[in-house]
Amino acid sequence: MYVLAELYCENTVFFDDTSYLEMALERNGVPLEDTLGHDRFLFNGAALPGRRVGATGRACHHGMNELTSGIGLGNLDVPGAHAASVGLDMSDDLKLRVKTNLILDPGVFTKVFALRLELGDSWFDIPLSRPDVEIQWVGRGEYLVSLERFVVEAFKRLRLHA
Repeated sequence: MYVLAELYCENTVFFDDTSYLEMALERNGVPLEDTLGHDRFLFNGAALPGRRVGATGRACHHGMNELTSGIGLGNLDVPGAHAASVGLDMSDDLKLRVKTNLILDPGVFTKVFALRLELGDSWFDIPLSRPDVEIQWVGRGEYLVSLERFVVEAFKRLRLHA
């Protein structure tokens, strides 16, 4: 099954030239190497709601020359995720690990970000503020987002279409 994850802004996110965001999917507590992704921001700016700020499976350094339409708030064009082929089954405990210095507080993290998750042919747009989304605060700026229920849902959809 192909898997990928992208982090989007629900609210404006400010960054500076020391900001970073790292993401990786973990199956049963083991990081999936092909899903490691990181973003480094090399200037001061902001991303507006609806803008992607990170994704799995690739490494990006964002500078002023990558702005899509001149210098301006929210114009940073962050590339999408690269899909990884992963052998998943319905019993796998899939989680997204996020490490960042953009948002250090778990309460703010849930209000600021949303997740787009692709599992095979199933897409899920998940505001992290949803009460049914389990997020574990690992430490300052490090979070584990449980995706197990979405894996189950993706397998149910596969069975319906088979």
